[in-house]
Amino acid sequence: MNIGWRPPAGAKKAAKSASVVEPLAKPISLPTEGTKLRDLTARSKVFVLRAVLVAACDCLDTYVAELVKTPWLKIDASTADICTKAVTKPGKIAWSLAERYTALCTALQIPSMEGRCAIVALGSRWRNALVHAEGAKFDLDSSDRQTLTSNADGLCKAGFIVTQALERFKNGSDPTLKDVTTIVSYSQELCAAIDRCAIARVMSQSSEVERFLLERLKIHFKSRGRVDDFWGIHRDQEWDMEKCAKVRPAERTERASERI
Repeated sequence: MNIGWRPPAGAKKAAKSASVVEPLAKPISLPTEGTKLRDLTARSKVFVLRAVLVAACDCLDTYVAELVKTPWLKIDASTADICTKAVTKPGKIAWSLAERYTALCTALQIPSMEGRCAIVALGSRWRNALVHAEGAKFDLDSSDRQTLTSNADGLCKAGFIVTQALERFKNGSDPTLKDVTTIVSYSQELCAAIDRCAIARVMSQSSEVERFLLERLKIHFKSRGRVDDFWGIHRDQEWDMEKCAKVRPAERTERASERI
């Protein structure tokens, strides 16, 4: 932040005359009693788990909106409108995060993603209830609840039990470590599947990906001026096709990254 600050008048004189310098902050004294210390640790853990869940859901929200706005992926306009919330459902009801992911998976024809989209629904509802503490509503659409229970056998990563997580959510409890890590893990799998399918739909061959990558790199560095503006050292030869004809674009990118 660009902030200007001027010391108060007579600051040097006041500093010289001060006999005792107060510390900026007093040392934190942890409770000596075991019960209080365990309580402090538990509250810290709850805070971290809440923060991770909130951050994960916010990232999911950003990802789905940015992906459909990427021109070269050629996502149809109606799906893009849903995923960016440019339109609403009948009755002016906003599309939920899980519904936007479901719409995108349908448009990309990705099979067997219902369970993971329902996991996103659970995570986002839990996130909303934790953020809006005073008006918290621990409710989940019956369709999402049904999808989770019917897919419970396939959503058991690391011993996760769907019915127990749903019960904790229904009771307004904080998510456990397993709840948060499982929601994040399945959400990552969902995004990875979307990535693979979205790219393969417009570029089915690895050679097409290579050509696209090279063109995007050329555009990127041309827009920044000389390559040394980016690296601090002039490295035109890294992008010279005649000098590096036998070096694949992805490998040149990796070499360049190592020098940054």
